[in-house]
Formats: sequence, structure tokens, C-alpha cells
Amino acid sequence: MRVLGIILALMLLATAGRPRREVERTELILATADSGRPDVLNPAFEERHPFSVKSIAVGTGEVLRLGEQEKADIRLAPARRP
Repeated sequence: MRVLGIILALMLLATAGRPRREVERTELILATADSGRPDVLNPAFEERHPFSVKSIAVGTGEVLRLGEQEKADIRLAPARRP
């Protein structure tokens, strides 16, 4: 929960003072944030494409719940092992 609070605080600071502009948003919700993948993949994607990526790290259950509510366009969660 502390990590989520820090992420939210950083997101608020990052948007302070910027002019508003119309942006089409695509939400990406991760249950794999501790894997380090967003730290590698997001900058690489942003270098090659005119889009910015906002990752929100939550647990697998929250990923599924938000997906059911159609709160995200892309969801990544770890696969269950057989």
C-alpha cells in the first residue's frame, strides 16, 4: 500500500504546472510491476512511439476487478502455474 501511495504522489507531482491538453488515454494495469519489466519496456516503447505509458501497479485480484469494470485498455497479470 505504501508503494501505491508513493506512485500516486509522484504522478500528482509530475502533472503539476503542466497545461491541460486533450489526450486519448489507454490504461495499463500491471500485476507484474515487481518484475522490473515496466522499468525496461516503458522507456523503450516511448522512444519508438509518440505515446507515453502510465503504469499502475496493483495485485492480480485488482487487475481482474478493474478489467471487469472496463477501467483499463491493457491488463498484464502473471499466469497461474498448473
